[in-house]
Amino acid sequence: MIWENNSRISEKIIRSPNRLSIHNLFIFNTSGICIYGRNFTNYYNMESNLITSFFTALASFTKEVIGNKFKTIEMGDVKFVIIQKNGFNYAILCDTIENIIFLENIISKINTHFVNYISKNNININIESVRDENLNGIIDSIIRDTNRNEFDLLKEE
Repeated sequence: MIWENNSRISEKIIRSPNRLSIHNLFIFNTSGICIYGRNFTNYYNMESNLITSFFTALASFTKEVIGNKFKTIEMGDVKFVIIQKNGFNYAILCDTIENIIFLENIISKINTHFVNYISKNNININIESVRDENLNGIIDSIIRDTNRNEFDLLKEE
């Protein structure tokens, strides 16, 4: 006997606010100096300047060898996604299920606040790193609010 599945999959999915799939965020300049680092889940603890220097060297290498910069590095159940915006590099360590469009949306929101924070506080992005609980709160709320919103499966494809 064969059962036919006539159910219709919903085109909207609501993300679970109780489970974050974004583990770490690093913001670094073109020299590889980490300006801001944040660990959201404590699953993966890593040295921020080591990671950002590695990505900068890898980006330079891939650009030289193949002419393009890489965008993702997958490692088992997680991946690093590198997004460039307004002269900053954003590296996100997340579960492999995360969509690039979703992550770019988050980075766009974070970038707006981060650029405003840098200019408002006269941060020298070539030598200073940012450690501020107010900025942490803003970025946490962006991640949390985006995680709570429903998203469109068709758009996510």
